[in-house]
Amino acid sequence: MAVSALNDARAAMDAALKTIVISELRNLGWRGSLPHLRRITPDRVDYLMVQQRSGGGSFVIELVSSGPDGLTEGHAKDLPVEKLKVSHFKPFDRLRLGSDPQRNVNDNWYVYAERRPDGEALLADPGKLAHRVLADYRVQAEAFLSNATVPPPTQEPRPII
Repeated sequence: MAVSALNDARAAMDAALKTIVISELRNLGWRGSLPHLRRITPDRVDYLMVQQRSGGGSFVIELVSSGPDGLTEGHAKDLPVEKLKVSHFKPFDRLRLGSDPQRNVNDNWYVYAERRPDGEALLADPGKLAHRVLADYRVQAEAFLSNATVPPPTQEPRPII
């Protein structure tokens, strides 16, 4: 896949995430900008990270929550909540959105571009994929952030291509 096609796909995906997902998250109290957002409530602080695959074509969204004072132990315990990011938390304390631990699917990636065997690009519809992310958020994120349970995602984790 040509680098320009992958860059164009990434730009389209980022635009869809901002327009569809981030705008909805803002209505729910999330602040910040991609790739790191946070939501501060009286009893906890929620963190969200969008991480693009280094080779391009896919991303993960991870979420984690802490008490109102942030981390109380570990290497980042002295950071204020405004400086903490998802990556400061232990991986097993995070939710990877779209995963389904009950079915042993713990590594969900949202795929928006991949290369076919003939070298041509398969591109997902960025709007449809962003709506899937938002649907997974609605089903999984709030339940996880409020009590660390993980409901199954909206559908089988698989590319939308």
